[in-house]
Amino acid sequence: SDNWTPNQFGGVFNGNGKTINNFVIEKAGQAGFFKKLQDATVENLTFGEGCSVTALAAEASDIYAGSLAGEVRGGTTLKNIVNKGTVKLAAAGGTNGNYIGGLCGYFTSDGVSSITGCKNEGDVTVSSTPSVSIYCGGLAGILNANTAKFDNAVLTVTGSENSADIVYNGDNTAKKNIHLGGLVAAAVNAKVSLSSCTNLGSVQCAATTEAGPVNIGGIIATDNGSTLATVANCVNGSATDLNAGLLVNSAPGTSQLNMGGCVAYLSKATTVNELKNYGTIKNTGAVTGWNVLGGAVGYIKTEKSTVSTCENHGQVLTEAAKGRVSAGGIVGFIDGSDATVTACD
Repeated sequence: SDNWTPNQFGGVFNGNGKTINNFVIEKAGQAGFFKKLQDATVENLTFGEGCSVTALAAEASDIYAGSLAGEVRGGTTLKNIVNKGTVKLAAAGGTNGNYIGGLCGYFTSDGVSSITGCKNEGDVTVSSTPSVSIYCGGLAGILNANTAKFDNAVLTVTGSENSADIVYNGDNTAKKNIHLGGLVAAAVNAKVSLSSCTNLGSVQCAATTEAGPVNIGGIIATDNGSTLATVANCVNGSATDLNAGLLVNSAPGTSQLNMGGCVAYLSKATTVNELKNYGTIKNTGAVTGWNVLGGAVGYIKTEKSTVSTCENHGQVLTEAAKGRVSAGGIVGFIDGSDATVTACD
């Protein structure tokens, strides 16, 4: 792939069930088979186990990396795409954030967009020293419905799965925010929803130095300070495999840690229902500030979020916290009285 230059694509790409094998690429900035998808439809395509995408630092530029595309925009449809190759962020840079996912790094919808029936089976790893926030997820780093500019913007993720490991194992000397999610790291704006999705892989913050704020979620890490519509009928882990869906923080020091079996942190009003967690949620690192762990959802701020008909079957464990600890079978902590939790087990 030395001669391959990722470019923008805006048409229809039907892979007809074919597999792209041994696609290996290292690029600065936007790394992937495509640099950017714009108003595109890509479906029925597999990236084989021999594929590898590595994103390198780009001066004064944010980094976007994914097997299919670094960046996705417009009204784009991704359907029945499987990634079995590895995706790595080896050197960070940028001014806003670094975005990495099994399929794509950053997905901004300006119209009607969707991810349906997609799977990630290749490890997604960040091993850099970040100068800005890290967003790392099994399918995508961040999902955004650009409702501020486009009234019809909507982005749905349905029937999709991650079965690979999502890992941050870099040096976070600058103590930047680390967001790690089994499916996505962050989703923002009220027209983004996730439903009928599953994470079977482990999600791990294994920072080699003391880290800043860390969010770890089996399905999604955070709403990133904006509104997320719904997270419904999703599962982290497996009833028959106790090693699936493991969520772990082992950083030697973390200023703030939020961990949730399905969702780590919600700052705005969100509807969360019919979530199941079977994975173990475990902190072994020294959290100097606040350690919040919840079987379904970690931390909920003062907004009218609703959590209903959720189940947790996994252990919620913290072993080495220096600061405050809040742990719950369903929700770790509710900051205020507006949120409701009903009909949960």
